[in-house]
Amino acid sequence: MKSAFKTFCLSVAIITSLIPIPSVMAQTVQTNRLDSLKSLYAVASSKIVVDAYKQNDLAREGYEKSLKEIMQNLKQKGDIDGWGVIDAEMKRFQVDKTVTTNVCPPDVSKAVAAYEEQVKDADTDAFQRQSALLKKYIAALNGLVRDLMNSNKIEEARAAGNVRKEAEDILANMESKIRKVNDEPTEKIRKVESQNPTPPGMKPVPADAVEFKGHHIKVFSDVTTWDDASYKCRTMSGHLVVIEDNEMNSFIYNLMRHHAGAWIGAEEGVTSWRWVTSKPFKYQRWANGQPGGSSKQRGKLIVPYLKAAMFGDRDVIEDSRGKWLVQPSKEPRGLTAYVCEWDY
Repeated sequence: MKSAFKTFCLSVAIITSLIPIPSVMAQTVQTNRLDSLKSLYAVASSKIVVDAYKQNDLAREGYEKSLKEIMQNLKQKGDIDGWGVIDAEMKRFQVDKTVTTNVCPPDVSKAVAAYEEQVKDADTDAFQRQSALLKKYIAALNGLVRDLMNSNKIEEARAAGNVRKEAEDILANMESKIRKVNDEPTEKIRKVESQNPTPPGMKPVPADAVEFKGHHIKVFSDVTTWDDASYKCRTMSGHLVVIEDNEMNSFIYNLMRHHAGAWIGAEEGVTSWRWVTSKPFKYQRWANGQPGGSSKQRGKLIVPYLKAAMFGDRDVIEDSRGKWLVQPSKEPRGLTAYVCEWDY
């Protein structure tokens, strides 16, 4: 593996996470350097994405293990009520493999915090590896542009330069996301939860929240960023709304339709679009042309921390109403609301 990595670096001058080079690809380096660089970069980037998937799977396994240990301790204490609560959480988790973000019993809160920390570390590692890979990729493209220009292959040099510019833009975006991951208010959220524990038997749902199939929903009128909206929902022991089918999408739309748009709980991570509760991202209701720019990057590099919002009625064309659009986290761009959900 070490020699394969060394051969890779010498052949194309980019880091690729220990991926061996087939002989056919090595020949391509000589005949078409631009296509070869793009292909090798895509392979290396995909490897990072696969590793991120594995780390997320390990985080879920750790959460399940913690639940089993908590249940065993409660069994030894003879705490049948506490055991029943954790047993219900275990059964829920085993069905949909999602980790709750609501306020939980203290032991489960610790398990949730450990899960979130592991996922955050995995994302940070993936972003940093992608950033390092991009820098090597850009350096290789710089050399290619120079060589092509010195060979008077101006059109080929211009094409390689366009690819380099695209890579430079992605790198700038990626480095801002790395800073964003490091600055996420995870500890601040946990502090709020620990200072405001939910009394036994009480469910902290706003009195004016609307019930939908055992869940409670409330639309908050506020022009804010996705991150702040998510934080505000979590400090109220809820989360940005997760939409699982057409019926729920219509329900949410009817609640927020008088707004131009409202943040919902969908975000683009390292591997794919995901819900804030880690539920499988099966249902989608994108407007025409969405998710647009982000999907164009897939296959080369996932650009994380794009967020989703739902179109309302105000100043919105009819075909887009009730459908989703992509927005950068820090750019509300006319969004005037966000939707919180409580899973009870």
